[in-house]
Amino acid sequence: KRMIYHYFGSKEGLYIAVLEAAYLGIRKMEEALPLEDLRPLDAIQLLVEETWDYYVAHPDFIALVNQENLLGAIYLQKSGIVKRRTSVLLNRVTAILNKGVEQGKVRPGIDPLQLNHSIAGLGFYYLNNRFTNTQIYRYDHMTSEALATRRSFIVDFVMRAIMSTEEIALRER
Repeated sequence: KRMIYHYFGSKEGLYIAVLEAAYLGIRKMEEALPLEDLRPLDAIQLLVEETWDYYVAHPDFIALVNQENLLGAIYLQKSGIVKRRTSVLLNRVTAILNKGVEQGKVRPGIDPLQLNHSIAGLGFYYLNNRFTNTQIYRYDHMTSEALATRRSFIVDFVMRAIMSTEEIALRER
């Protein structure tokens, strides 16, 4: 107990450190992605896939984010580092979307914040509610087949939402 106070100052300080570590884990994963080296649509697809894979591999992240939301984000408000690192992702996504629009591959006017919310939400809801939805729908949401099906659906959903009509038509030929 004394070590908690020595290193973190309080239980609250420990919780904030855990929260920051959880958020920084996903930010580090995102930052390691070679998004700028890829064509815009490939970059967004990779981001979608890796975000899903991260969520599946880190159920503790989902639980912690859910808990912090139940608490009204009172501890996240005390962390500046999470906000700064998230803005890096949004800047990268903005540049990728702009490049895609210039190339005629991405439809104009996509808000990178809304895109990020959509990518996160499509995976987060499924995994956060897997227990209740398994009971309601009598479908095991966590089999490897179910997870692969959901991953594929999310990728297709997001990609169709951002592609230009010309790109969609080209791919459907």
